[in-house]
Amino acid sequence: MQRNQQVPEGSSATPRYVGVLLLLMLIGLPLLVVSGLFVKAGPARVVDGPQPGGVLAGRVVDAEGRPIVGVNLMLWLAEPADDGGFSASTAPKAAPLMSDEQGRFALTAPAHTGHYQVVAEGDLWVGARKSITLIDSDGGAHDPGEIELVLEPACLLRLELVDSDGERVGRGEFELRGNLEGGPLFGLLGGKQSIRGTILDGMLERGGLPTMEATISIEMDDGKTAEITLPLAPGIVRDRIEL
Repeated sequence: MQRNQQVPEGSSATPRYVGVLLLLMLIGLPLLVVSGLFVKAGPARVVDGPQPGGVLAGRVVDAEGRPIVGVNLMLWLAEPADDGGFSASTAPKAAPLMSDEQGRFALTAPAHTGHYQVVAEGDLWVGARKSITLIDSDGGAHDPGEIELVLEPACLLRLELVDSDGERVGRGEFELRGNLEGGPLFGLLGGKQSIRGTILDGMLERGGLPTMEATISIEMDDGKTAEITLPLAPGIVRDRIEL
């Protein structure tokens, strides 16, 4: 007598599960391979070691990718420090230059132990720095490709300091403090800004300042002091202060 075998509940769906699993494997495996390729093609880790030297070329752009003309470019050398880390110092044989009409630049880097840093600065742009290596983790040659520095608009502050007769005061010192406002860059970094500088012939001038509400403490050589608050916005901010 033939027995009727009971099929466990849900077992009829097993072929569908197997089919779905195979489909996921067929789709997922190529994705993993492609993902691996993207990881390998990503930016190289900065390697400290005997750099061979060479030409570091790239361009300076704003957040929309438009070229920035006339920005100062400098090459710095990151060197071993006493605490085991690295400190930056201006590189010898690397004169500062300015970005051209396409925002491009080319800096000649000397042979050096450590790594390189390309620095961009401008009165109307917040400075940016990028670390560069010309060797890979195995000590072989590495091509960094085109170096791109993205800059944020900055404030150029010009304050004329005068006495009660409207004449410019002499020499002094200032400290500028403020909290960085939110934005594409500073919203992520946050924190406080503190800058010190010298006042010459009654003029306080400082460029490359980020957008913020600034408090400026002034102390002149003749003993006069002042503290003012100014909103710093992108562009040139001018004011006349009587001490």
